[in-house]
Amino acid sequence: MDFDRDAVFRTPEQEPVSAQPGHPAHAAQPGYPAQPGYQAYPDPQAHQPVHPVQPVGTDYGRCVSASVIWIAATLALLVATAGLPASGRGLGEVVGRLILPSLLSAWITWLFVRRKRPHFGLLVLASLPSFIVSFFIFGAVLQAS
Repeated sequence: MDFDRDAVFRTPEQEPVSAQPGHPAHAAQPGYPAQPGYQAYPDPQAHQPVHPVQPVGTDYGRCVSASVIWIAATLALLVATAGLPASGRGLGEVVGRLILPSLLSAWITWLFVRRKRPHFGLLVLASLPSFIVSFFIFGAVLQAS
């Protein structure tokens, strides 16, 4: 088998060598015409990523979702210990008193994790201390006034 220098090192004036039977043809290189049935370059718009790119940090809405879980846990604990509220007004007052501590807890949690993306369970656990502290502070302010 002889080495064919002209087939390997073609000059732009020469035609590309066709593929041998049973072997796939290669895409054309710059300066050479494409072989039949093949595109010279793939279409970049046709390529779709397999997995969408995850955001780098945590947004505030995700922190609010993690903090709202503690509102549900507080309401469940309240219903388990004191029973159902007597009226809708009482339930509205309890939920209303839990919203502001929850939003403050979400904001404090977001300040710590805005450049990271922890799992949602860790985010829920991270919002618990600030939820409890802000709940007691707002409760004390409401009792004092």
